[in-house]
Amino acid sequence: KEIVENRARGTIQNLDELPFPDYESFPLEKYPCFRNKMLPLITQRGCPYSCNFCSVPLSMGHPFRARTPENVVQELQHWYDKGWRHFGVNDDVFNIRRDRVMEICKLIVERGIKITWELYNGIRVNVCDRELLEAMKAAGCVFISYGCESGNPEILKLIQKGLTLEQVRRAVELTVAAGIKCSVNFIVGHPT
Repeated sequence: KEIVENRARGTIQNLDELPFPDYESFPLEKYPCFRNKMLPLITQRGCPYSCNFCSVPLSMGHPFRARTPENVVQELQHWYDKGWRHFGVNDDVFNIRRDRVMEICKLIVERGIKITWELYNGIRVNVCDRELLEAMKAAGCVFISYGCESGNPEILKLIQKGLTLEQVRRAVELTVAAGIKCSVNFIVGHPT
């Protein structure tokens, strides 16, 4: 038999064209998220970094594409109006475009959307500052997980993570000072 490999499809560039997820087609009352009124949220696809252990370029594509702040907040408003109050943001690099995150936070506050949200997927420490964290806190962010992957500087270079341990320490200090709970993700079993 012959193995046929289809050409890769192009990535969707304008994510605002996608409809909001149809969570109501599922029996949500059977899932823990229903009790806690928590839904997942994805605001972007792809990643501009080249960490050599990561599957994001394969699963979401390499070019970074993001939904507009207005579209993200429109989805939050949609679910908020239906009684949902907590969101788990599943983006890999939510904070990569600082101006976009600042606008999302501003719109949440301006619209009076009283929600909480978490970033547990591991955002970037090298794109983190006090003003950004304070805006995120004001918009309801209650938890951030940072993707550090290793506490060894040589391993960080080997895996092409593109950050330093000092940046990790600084991000954690700023996050705690902003009043947001945080954790740091590590991968066990890197080569060498």
